[in-house]
Amino acid sequence: MRLLVLLCLTALAGTALAEASAGCDPDGDSKAFNRCRVCHASAPGAADLSGPNLWNVVGRDAGTGPRYRYSTAVVESGLTWNEQSLREYLANPSLTIPGTRMASAPISDPDTLDAIICHLHTLQGD
Repeated sequence: MRLLVLLCLTALAGTALAEASAGCDPDGDSKAFNRCRVCHASAPGAADLSGPNLWNVVGRDAGTGPRYRYSTAVVESGLTWNEQSLREYLANPSLTIPGTRMASAPISDPDTLDAIICHLHTLQGD
């Protein structure tokens, strides 16, 4: 698990996406991400569900994804989705961005957070 965390942090430091993806467990991370799929699409061009499509979310400014109508709180948060901001937000959405519409229960398990964040790194491309 330490190797997984290290590889994800390396990806954020500018390592190629292919290297970051290699450090994630495709089956395990995808399973952890299932809780997100209830509200979020994650494929290029897929329609938004009750939450925005998470394709290319890593590195994006909060509240700037195409088509989705974000809450004012998210738009004005000033966050960019990176390792730290994703970890804080997923651990407690309403504390990180008061007024967010995200209704997910906080994720307190660090391994689950690692898996979801690593999976988000795989959702990148043109």
